[in-house]
Amino acid sequence: QIVSVRSAFCQSVGTASCRPEANWRWDRARGSGSVYDLTGYTIHHARHVFGCEPTAVYASGQFEGEIDVGASTVLAFPGERIAVISVADSTWRAQDAVRDEGLMQTAKGLD
Repeated sequence: QIVSVRSAFCQSVGTASCRPEANWRWDRARGSGSVYDLTGYTIHHARHVFGCEPTAVYASGQFEGEIDVGASTVLAFPGERIAVISVADSTWRAQDAVRDEGLMQTAKGLD
């Protein structure tokens, strides 16, 4: 039985593209950020592997201004199973999206 899934999805976005007029990922009005862009794929992967919906979500992110540029998420599934997900718009952030500044933390149980 599979009890854990780890999934990372990151991309390198060049410095010249890290502004709203050059790339929608840096434009809040058009749905910016690594979570909006990349996390859906990794969550779908975990849901497919486990064959069910998560029961809780725990996340932290890294921000540049108002834009999340990296995030780490843990999804809890029934049967004490977990998925650990990392996403980033910069490859060095993919494995560890938490640092002292710009930290976001949420915890929400899902019914």
